[in-house]
Amino acid sequence: MSHYSAKPMFVGLQPSYWLALVIALAVSASVLIMLFMPATLWLRLTVSTLLIVVAIFHIWQDALLRFSWSWASVEVNSAGALILNRRDGIACEATIQISSFVASYLTVLNVGIGNSRWQRHLILLPDSADADSLRRLRVWLLWGLPQNLKSQPADTTQPADTEEA
Repeated sequence: MSHYSAKPMFVGLQPSYWLALVIALAVSASVLIMLFMPATLWLRLTVSTLLIVVAIFHIWQDALLRFSWSWASVEVNSAGALILNRRDGIACEATIQISSFVASYLTVLNVGIGNSRWQRHLILLPDSADADSLRRLRVWLLWGLPQNLKSQPADTTQPADTEEA
């Protein structure tokens, strides 16, 4: 058996206020540090403004799911393919990158979409979806992926030219 096969599943995403809080706290700390840096005032204010604008964009896109291109749902079809649906109705088949992270408190999906060389990211916290469907998705991500996407252990074999005494 090449990999675990599961029934098709659907995970409807909802706004994550925990993610919005984490982003807001991280940017607040960054702005505070930036304001105390030994640099000119115009540089500190410019960088702080850019940090705030980027944080607002990511809170709206990733945490509150307000933009039309924000992710609306995650599906796994009967063939085991991951499909991400946007709020504007466009469905994208995604390939999961090995750099993705799955835990009960946080799931970060790094995915490639189509032939694009850019990765897209989907951050899921416990308040991002229904608890049961999110649990089933995490189980599929941990156990249902094909072997070529799972991380391989580091090579611990010794080189052939070393001899043991």
